[in-house]
Amino acid sequence: MCHRLKSVRVAGAALAVVAAGVLPQVHAQSPPAPLPVTAVFEVVSVKRMNDPSVQIGARQMGGGRISAVFTVRTLVQLAYGYPDTLIDAQVVGGPSWIDTDRFEINATYEGPVAVAPNAAPVRLLAMERALLADRFKLKVHDEMRQLGVFDLVRSRADGRLGPRLVRSDGTCLPLPSTPAPIADFTPYCGVKRSTRGAMSAKGLPLSRFALLLSFVPDVQRIVRDRTGLEGAFDLDIEFAATGGADAPDLPPITTALKEQLGLELRPATGSVSVIVIDSVEPPTPD
Repeated sequence: MCHRLKSVRVAGAALAVVAAGVLPQVHAQSPPAPLPVTAVFEVVSVKRMNDPSVQIGARQMGGGRISAVFTVRTLVQLAYGYPDTLIDAQVVGGPSWIDTDRFEINATYEGPVAVAPNAAPVRLLAMERALLADRFKLKVHDEMRQLGVFDLVRSRADGRLGPRLVRSDGTCLPLPSTPAPIADFTPYCGVKRSTRGAMSAKGLPLSRFALLLSFVPDVQRIVRDRTGLEGAFDLDIEFAATGGADAPDLPPITTALKEQLGLELRPATGSVSVIVIDSVEPPTPD
């Protein structure tokens, strides 16, 4: 359950829309997209975590064991975020306790978390979905709604890019389809650094960079690539994370995008797939 956890933040963007009295337009309803596999945890313990000093996150994973503390909403974002974790606004509905009550989860499982090395952990996602359905009686459906989004566009009138965004020189390698796990990702294309206030990558399409921007806490909207720039790019961006106490001299993400990459986020409205929580209950006792 630690996969892509850094991407997840609980900001409540969807709740703000409802609180403002603006109900998103509903286009269609359907079951969530199925995973290509089914799997369940072998043994699971779910207990309410009452210690406020314990932070949300995975404390142990590997060797067929998982220990983690999550809210229900965070776990839904992970379990139903295939192929990518859902942002806050993509999980709507549910009682208030799914945002505040934290639960300690200890589980064991057999086999790998993915169906192939270096692939998405779809078996783990299946286990998480089964856990939510069994212990929390979770029922959800998928909808397309009109929500606020950002379009990633070039910020300069002449179309020039910033000093930290350049076309890839082609020296990095695409990830291979190999039966063996990759021990060293250095020669391969992809994200090289991702922290609260920085990101660097090599050989990355801007469509993928736009997706990663969606999870920055000060963005937390779906970001669509509207730069018109094809191909792969090398990039390096530094910005002040929420609060900014650890990096007071860095600019906010919107300024950093313009000054360092020559890009900007333009507010727009778009059709977004969301998971709607129909019903959920506190967990059954162990």
